[in-house]
Amino acid sequence: HSQHQHGSGHGSNDGHKRLAEGLKDCKYLISHGMGRRLVEEIKIFGITPLVTSEMNAELAAVKLEQGDLKMEEKFICR
Repeated sequence: HSQHQHGSGHGSNDGHKRLAEGLKDCKYLISHGMGRRLVEEIKIFGITPLVTSEMNAELAAVKLEQGDLKMEEKFICR
């Protein structure tokens, strides 16, 4: 997480907005790690962030569908 950059691109409000616009048809964003600011900003666009320890995308989707994928705060960068 030490590679996070602030300003334009990754970590910027504009970058988060572009990401959310690209995901506008999605209900969830599943990730193994995510910054606190992105978590809060994508919620504004009606997207539910799910930060999880699950590394396998297909298994994460199955767990979500079954109601077994839970938000894990410890994987959110501060």
